[in-house]
Amino acid sequence: MPRSLAGDKRGLLVTSFNRGYTSYEQTYRTCTPAARVAVQRFLDEGSRLSRDIALRYGN
Repeated sequence: MPRSLAGDKRGLLVTSFNRGYTSYEQTYRTCTPAARVAVQRFLDEGSRLSRDIALRYGN
């Protein structure tokens, strides 16, 4: 993959992450029980995704 294309994809990923983070921060202003549940769901999903990616594309 050409370096500029990789950089463009990285930039899109960073921008999307930051947008999501800001949106989440505005929704959960304090650590409520609902926020804790949401955080745990994100952690579980991230764990599952990273495991699936490693299994599929890892050596």
